[in-house]
Amino acid sequence: MTVATFTDARTFLDVAAPFLAVDAISTNVIAVVTERLAAADPAPAETTRWFIVSVDDQATGAAMANAPWNLFVSAMQPGAAGRLASTVADRGLSIPGVTGEAATVAEFVAAWTETTGRPARRAGGRHVYVLDDLDEPDDIDGAARRFDDDEVPLVADWLTAFHDEAVADDPDVDTRDVAEQRIGQGEMWAWTVAEQPVALAACSAPTVGVARVGPVYTPPGRRRHGYGAAVTAAATRSAFDAGATRVMLYADVDNPTSNGIYQRLGFRFDHDAEQYQFD
Repeated sequence: MTVATFTDARTFLDVAAPFLAVDAISTNVIAVVTERLAAADPAPAETTRWFIVSVDDQATGAAMANAPWNLFVSAMQPGAAGRLASTVADRGLSIPGVTGEAATVAEFVAAWTETTGRPARRAGGRHVYVLDDLDEPDDIDGAARRFDDDEVPLVADWLTAFHDEAVADDPDVDTRDVAEQRIGQGEMWAWTVAEQPVALAACSAPTVGVARVGPVYTPPGRRRHGYGAAVTAAATRSAFDAGATRVMLYADVDNPTSNGIYQRLGFRFDHDAEQYQFD
């Protein structure tokens, strides 16, 4: 079993392409972020590290260390995550935590804590859902549209609120910058009532045929009207229109409301993901 390390986004994509195509779901975060870095002009400083774990020259897993974010790991065969943990530690890379497919994360955490002596704490779990055919709701008041450039401040405020409420263990980011980028790329959808936004959902461009919805956010005063389901459906439909063959999303395991909404839209459970932070 070998672990190859990459420092260039395009080189990693070229080498990892066959594996990313085989497992387009658990690798989606890695593929989307890497493609954005590869397409950036000017190219960002090369601080990201990518890894491919192989057995007999066949890739069995991929990972990405993109500071200040956690190491993100795909699903891997048993033994691969432990070897990856040893490699990352031996090379002196400092990572704040690990996120990804649950069994891979568990193996990585066990090996990492044994190797480094750093304790780990669980920071949350996600159900990963995949959708092939959308069951759109047809009884929700309002309409969908993309957010406009002049709505960046509103979207930034909502992204901050989403972070604080749902993913507080994730690094703080410049939500205005995120809003500008994703609105500019046409990835940010609004559900509107009386022409006013009442909910948002973002959706990435398809990568290896898979688009990912997230985040989805409805302000507290607008909840329990179906707006979150409606805007999720709109973002999902846009992904299929853009050529996606499947759409995926992450849902908090401790939020039965959102899980129920996604299932009613046609999303089916694929796997569990976990997040651990290293203290």
